[in-house]
Amino acid sequence: MRPLRLSGETKFIIEHRLIIRNHIYETMHKGVYWVSVALYGD
Repeated sequence: MRPLRLSGETKFIIEHRLIIRNHIYETMHKGVYWVSVALYGD
């Protein structure tokens, strides 16, 4: 794997996509948690 030279813009886009993916994952995780609480109780 050779190192890539990232411009500031590319780096920003990659970081932004990672943040969005983390946010979606957290939202899904909370959704699954609340559904399981609703179905099975605590």
